[in-house]
Amino acid sequence: MRSWYYSINGERFISDQPFNMKEFDMRKYEVVTQDTSLFSGNLSTKKLKDQLNTAAEKGWIFDKVISDTRRSLFLFKRETKFLVFYKEYA
Repeated sequence: MRSWYYSINGERFISDQPFNMKEFDMRKYEVVTQDTSLFSGNLSTKKLKDQLNTAAEKGWIFDKVISDTRRSLFLFKRETKFLVFYKEYA
């Protein structure tokens, strides 16, 4: 007998027959970036708040933040925040 393995939203499923993925709730993702300023290295809290509120008004739900730090001009560190939002859809 053949087994079918599925992973949906981080959960794993095993089935003895294939099934239609549309039967499960799926997510659509949106990623917004926010960079630190080059010289001060600070994130703008006003800009962050505006991005979160704008996304919420459009129906997006905040999921997580991913950080990335890189050197710029060999002296300064520049940090980028990736804000991840999602919407549930069927």
